[in-house]
Amino acid sequence: MRFLIVMSIILMLMQCGPSLREKEAIAQLACNVIGESRVFESSFRIKEINAVREEIGEPAFLGSDEDIIESLEYGLCKELVLNDPDYREKMTDSIIRSLEILTDLRRIREEREREEELAIMEEERIPRQNWRQAIEAYILTFQPRVSLAIYEKTGNTTESIEINYSCKKDMDYRLTIKIRDYPDTLSESGYCLEEESNTAHIYVHNDDILLRDMLEEMATSQNRRTGSFSFYEYFDVLNLVEEVRMIIHGVDYDPDEKSIDPRRYPPLDSDSKLNEPIVLSVGLQ
Repeated sequence: MRFLIVMSIILMLMQCGPSLREKEAIAQLACNVIGESRVFESSFRIKEINAVREEIGEPAFLGSDEDIIESLEYGLCKELVLNDPDYREKMTDSIIRSLEILTDLRRIREEREREEELAIMEEERIPRQNWRQAIEAYILTFQPRVSLAIYEKTGNTTESIEINYSCKKDMDYRLTIKIRDYPDTLSESGYCLEEESNTAHIYVHNDDILLRDMLEEMATSQNRRTGSFSFYEYFDVLNLVEEVRMIIHGVDYDPDEKSIDPRRYPPLDSDSKLNEPIVLSVGLQ
């Protein structure tokens, strides 16, 4: 009789299966193995989870390998293996926490970068002021002028306007040209190499119908051809130029005038640019 009672208890314990602690240990072991698998071993990961699910008496895993990878990334592999009923809710909470952490880290990084930028700006503030004053003194009596504006007809898909102008040597600038009755502003960047003779080439593309028509009308109606060479024709279109500005951003890499060399104002270097450009109005002759 006593023997029958003992056997019944043993059978009941065997039918109960592994304990919760044992299930968690089995699931953790499976996650350790899965975590060491290679990227392309998706079938292995799914089989491993289903083998453990069968061992602990849980239904088969019907999700994807992406679900398994996600559970590893967010530290919820064990819950996935155990078929935790709150798995989705836990995953959502983990994703939200991760996003919050990333947001905090981004904010901290941006604040640190901003502090570093402000420190650099403060360190450069006085040298930049002195450098700007040196450039302003260098160009104090300089008045840039446009001497000629020519429409060059080549018969190709791309033609050009040539602007002859004067500038101050060693300046790094952008020339902006406003054409009368034309909505856009034309521009060209460059360095001033010769003070009395510089040429900006503003290319007029075939699809810019408005500007081409305006130039053609100016060229034909006034018939002011300045010359030709082979199939090139040149027409004076200075009357179309409404406004020209020279926007100075800095100086050449190694200027002849050493007083405007930014390297004279450490910690500025040869690539330094003005915080605010100096804008000069270019006279039209």
